[in-house]
Amino acid sequence: MSVRDVLEKHRKGEIDASEAERLLRLDYVRTIGEHTLFDTRRAERKGVPEIIYGESKSADTIADIIEGVMAERDVLLISRASPQQYERVRARIPDARYEDSARMIVLDRRRERETTGLIGLLAAGSSDIAAAEEARVVAQAMGCRVMAAYDVGIAAFHRFIGPLHDMLEEGVDAWWSWRAWRAPSPPWYRRWPTSRS
Repeated sequence: MSVRDVLEKHRKGEIDASEAERLLRLDYVRTIGEHTLFDTRRAERKGVPEIIYGESKSADTIADIIEGVMAERDVLLISRASPQQYERVRARIPDARYEDSARMIVLDRRRERETTGLIGLLAAGSSDIAAAEEARVVAQAMGCRVMAAYDVGIAAFHRFIGPLHDMLEEGVDAWWSWRAWRAPSPPWYRRWPTSRS
């Protein structure tokens, strides 16, 4: 139950102040195995599906977390997961899938998916694709449609114009750009004067 739900129930008189206080207390930590303290309400507070950082965890620990978390929810993402971790996890959790380019394990057991919004993803160079793909997987898990354009670095501005135009034509609601703003200025770039003489 979200904070809003609790407050609404209290406003309607369905629960008293003591029950509302009990439900709103930040004691939403659940122990999974002997290795994980899991915040069961973070997804509701943040509006983003839970993402578990997988890079430094064993496949067994990841599988334990998935089994513990998925008992109560229908979407879970594991970031920075290797194909080897995924294969071992899949042996215990057959409906897990792997997004290779994003290096993510995805559990999505929703029967229906409501989609809202359109996000435009722009990645400057081919080395930025993994980060962009991770953002794509998260956005899709949040219910957003995604338009993506990769290797559109600012050093070759002409590569950026077409994808940007397409995204504007489609009515993109939000943008995610990776490293385009950090790209060094090309050698032919000159600072134009700001005033005319």
